[in-house]
Formats: sequence, C-alpha cells, structure tokens
Amino acid sequence: MTLLEKIEAANASVQPSDLEVRVARVSKDETWAELLVYKTARVDMHLLDRFIGPEKWNVRFEVYNGSQTTVVKATLSVDDGDASLIREGLSAVEGTDANAVKAAESDAFKRAGFALGLCRFLYDLPKIFVKLEKGEAQKVSSYGYFKLTSIKPLIVVDRNGKVRYEEKL
Repeated sequence: MTLLEKIEAANASVQPSDLEVRVARVSKDETWAELLVYKTARVDMHLLDRFIGPEKWNVRFEVYNGSQTTVVKATLSVDDGDASLIREGLSAVEGTDANAVKAAESDAFKRAGFALGLCRFLYDLPKIFVKLEKGEAQKVSSYGYFKLTSIKPLIVVDRNGKVRYEEKL
C-alpha cells in the first residue's frame, strides 16, 4: 500500500464519534447558529499510529513567543519506508502562557495533518445552519451540545437526540 493509499484508508476509517461539533456563531437575533465540524489533534495521532505506524512519523514544534501572542510551527514528517513526506502547519493564539503554547501546538499539528491529507474532507462539508428555539442560544455554546451521528449524509443531533441538521444528498 502506498503512502497516499494509507492516508486515504485513514480518512475512510474516520467515524462520526471521532469528530466534534461546536457553534461557530449565533445570529444577533439568536434565531440560528452556524456549526463547525472539527477534529482534534488526538484524531490525527490515532490515524497516523494506526495507518502509518507509531515509529514512522514524528512532529517537531517551533515556538515563537511575542509580547501577547504565541506562534507555533509544527513540522510533521512521515516515512513509511517507501515514501516520505514533510508537511508544516502554523498557528497563532492570544497569550504566552503554557495553555496558549499547548493550544497553538495542537492547532499547528492539526494544520500539518490537513496539509498531509488527514481529514481534509472536513473542508468539503456543507455549511451547517440550525434554527434555535427561544432561549436556546445560551445553551448551544456549551461543549457537547451538538454531535455528529453520520458523515455521509451529514447528520447533527442535539444533546437530546433531536436531529437538528440533515444533509440532503
């Protein structure tokens, strides 16, 4: 299996439970919300370990601290013995403390993973808009309020199991 085929197999293995959903924004009148489906850095690590091999990839971080901002460059190297690839990701976050560095490293690593091709299909997902019920705007921003139950077709439910978005194929 070529390196490209391994990356394609990794993407094909991604399950709805591997991805998370968060509110990107709520309308000013609080009648709708735009949702964003995303992956965590742990998903990329799991995919790389499972489909490339834990000993066949590594990531190196370069941290640049400004007076109020942390910038991190992640260099992701993959070498499966037949082919090698190097991809980079860059992230900037507010703050310079340990939490800011961790957040920037995680984001830069995910961007390097996207550059490699991991979960790049997330960029092709449709925009997700859901109607909000009266008084729901404050609740939807909490972690885990929405979750993905299907990728194709894309289906999002709320924490009560009610379908809030269903992609029409």
